This record gives sequence, structure tokens and C-alpha cells, in this order.
Amino acid sequence: MSKIKKLVIRLPKYKGSGCTACLKCQEVCPSKAIVVKQEDQARPIFDYNKCSSSFECMVECPENVIHNRKLKHRDLFILLALTFSFLIAAIVIPFV
Repeated sequence: MSKIKKLVIRLPKYKGSGCTACLKCQEVCPSKAIVVKQEDQARPIFDYNKCSSSFECMVECPENVIHNRKLKHRDLFILLALTFSFLIAAIVIPFV
């Protein structure tokens, strides 16, 4: 998944505790982007290259331990910098 797509699309994220390894998130994921690890502490592992951001995992989780990843200030700064770069390129390239 490209950096721009990761910044624009909200992604699911594990809250950090409370997973009971019921596997519902893994079963309902349409893109098969979740694997539940059951080692020391159970937790869902997300493959963001496959994730379609359907959030069916979040809806189906009985423990409510999956939530939307919120954009951080650093992410917003990168998004603005990329937008500015594309704008400059669109202005400069026709004159080169």
C-alpha cells in the first residue's frame, strides 16, 4: 500500500489488550488481512497491504478491541508536504 493511501484511508488498529482470540475478526475480513496471534497474549495482526478498510473486523469484535487508526500530526504534515510537492510539480513540469 502506498504511503499516500495509508494516510488518506483510515485503518483498523488493535487497542493493545483485551483480545480473547475468538477469531471473529479473522473470519469476517473480506481481504484476509488479519491473523490472530495466540502466543503470550492473543492479538490481531493486520496486513495493511491487503486491508480494504471495510472495518467488518471492528464491527464483529465482541470485545471492542479494534478501532480506527487516527491520523497523527506527523501524518498530516507528510500529507500536506506531498500535496505541496505535487502542486509544485504540476506548475513547474509544463515549463521544463
